[in-house]
Amino acid sequence: MRLPNLIVVGSIKCGTTSLHNYLNMHPEIAMSKIKEVEYFSENYDKPLKWYLNHFDQQAKIVGETSPHYTFQKDLNIEKILQRIKLDLPNVKIIYIAREPYSQLLSLYKHAVYYWMERRNAKEVCSIEKGNPYLHNLLHNRNVNQILEHFSEDKLYTLNIHDLNTNLECEMNSIFRFLNLDKFDIPQKTKAFNTFEGRKYLNNFGRKIDLLPSPFCELRKYLPGFLIKTNETPKLTKRHEAKIEAFFEDDWNEYLKVKERFQKTYKS
Repeated sequence: MRLPNLIVVGSIKCGTTSLHNYLNMHPEIAMSKIKEVEYFSENYDKPLKWYLNHFDQQAKIVGETSPHYTFQKDLNIEKILQRIKLDLPNVKIIYIAREPYSQLLSLYKHAVYYWMERRNAKEVCSIEKGNPYLHNLLHNRNVNQILEHFSEDKLYTLNIHDLNTNLECEMNSIFRFLNLDKFDIPQKTKAFNTFEGRKYLNNFGRKIDLLPSPFCELRKYLPGFLIKTNETPKLTKRHEAKIEAFFEDDWNEYLKVKERFQKTYKS
């Protein structure tokens, strides 16, 4: 069976679901049957045949999208990249990023929504050594790690902003990177898996949820407006400034790298 030749490796909460679906619209691309196979992170103990069974082998480009390949709580991205290089030495890599502060808040909201996080936003966004919420969002660092294992002609980088503002142009640049013919994504295509309108537990709701059982069950009976919100988490201006300063140099360097990579494939 032929090996996959494309992986979208990240980053999380940066439009990977939309990108996965846009790629799958091209007649010569077949993305994995489920989006996040996570073979090189969570499922590497399984046989290679298990991995290959997720793909349609008939297409010219066979790919997967697993954003956790560059977002691990133990910061062990290096090991994942080594595994990919070992098993798929000729694979092409796509890395999609997002302005880090916006990404950080979206990631926090995602974690709360799926019951993975119960702390408040200030605790989660603390600037401390090894905090995965911050350190895994250093996009220039992530790209440099990828380039330690793959040559520049194997990597394409973009931002979620690029997809949102000029979908057709951006996707055709990606298709050129993959040595495919131009293909116009339908104009009315919308983003996939956005968090717009989704409600999650607010601070009061999380406090109720932390109560010992059976008291935490109260949240099931309280009206939604008391315990849920869809508002963007708020931080103080001072804390926001610290976070933006933490990301500033890395983000500016990433933007330079992105422009350099994309220039090769722009029409």
